[in-house]
Amino acid sequence: MRSSSRQLDVAIVGSGPAGLSAALSLKQAGLEVAVVSRDWPQSWSAADGYDLRVVALAPDAVALLSHLQVWDTILQARAQPVLGMCIEEADSATRLCFDAAESGEPALAWIVELGLLADKLARAWVERGGVVHDGAAVSELAAGEDHAVLHLDNGDRVRAKLVVAADGAGSPLRVAAGIGVEQRDYQQRAIVAAVTTAQPHQQLARQRFLPGGPLAFLPLVDGRSSIVWSTASAHAEQLLGLDDAGFCRALGSVSSGMLGEILASSPRAAFPLHMQLARRYQAPRLLLLGDAAHQVHPLAGQGLNLGLRDVRRLTEVLSWAALGELDLGASAVLRRYERPQRSENWLAAHAFDGLERWFAINEGPLAQIRRGGFEWIANSPLAKHWLLRRATG
Repeated sequence: MRSSSRQLDVAIVGSGPAGLSAALSLKQAGLEVAVVSRDWPQSWSAADGYDLRVVALAPDAVALLSHLQVWDTILQARAQPVLGMCIEEADSATRLCFDAAESGEPALAWIVELGLLADKLARAWVERGGVVHDGAAVSELAAGEDHAVLHLDNGDRVRAKLVVAADGAGSPLRVAAGIGVEQRDYQQRAIVAAVTTAQPHQQLARQRFLPGGPLAFLPLVDGRSSIVWSTASAHAEQLLGLDDAGFCRALGSVSSGMLGEILASSPRAAFPLHMQLARRYQAPRLLLLGDAAHQVHPLAGQGLNLGLRDVRRLTEVLSWAALGELDLGASAVLRRYERPQRSENWLAAHAFDGLERWFAINEGPLAQIRRGGFEWIANSPLAKHWLLRRATG
């Protein structure tokens, strides 16, 4: 059985964008870090076509990736700036629109394929000499007085002062640590596809709140739009069963001519929607990050942005602790990360959850109040500015 002879500062379990960003950020801060990955990101190539899963990276997320010296490689590969955004309701003529110029940023967000982002982060980690335990899963975490030992299913052992669980929404490490979660199953699935439309997207993101859930059109570099259509699970199954022409007709009927006729669609995929929030972010020598700590409704496109804000805070806290020669895995140190991040993520998740519930009200006095409130926000520069600042980080 192999064992790491050197004790690391941090072992990160998981090689998604949040976990790899954390690894790069902590290594850049001077800490000794290793990544444990069961499934290393696949190589991305423009020739393979678009990844159906895309993310909308907020300006603060782009700033972090720039600091990690990976953003330029992403831009050179394929990334679409969002220069404006318009939101509307299916039963109202009111539109709430934002412009990048109002935010003082070059773009409100950047649309990037999830596979592209993961690949560029993974390449950066390897090129900079980052340690990887690839193709291995954690079979046991043993937390000691001054370090933790990860027992991997390939026989390796990894010793570190702190273990960061970035192993996804199902997080085996979180489960093994007995950390419970607050959950809401939306009974919805989000259908994703890339569609060709009669009208150009003009580098604008568009969202339309339908009775069954929100529909978003996100601009892509090749002129198409990536759609995220959140709808009841049974309806999603029906939509997935349609041929391409039938799906384009169904999409066109609910998009209200947002971009004209839907001319063509790529293959489609769907994933279930949940809100899931860990009740605490730490256990002995263990800290949760990204989807392992929080999962939110995609209506605001903030899931990964929240994870990258976790990375920024974690780097600040561990850099501070290292400077003071404190134990990186001490509970008192981890609380400096946990308290603000859990509070911010809880508020964000419940804000998105509240929006989903609010826009799901389609009849009666509350629906009238909602329409009036939406119209007020659309016509209030102060309210629009506040929302814009929240969205851009």
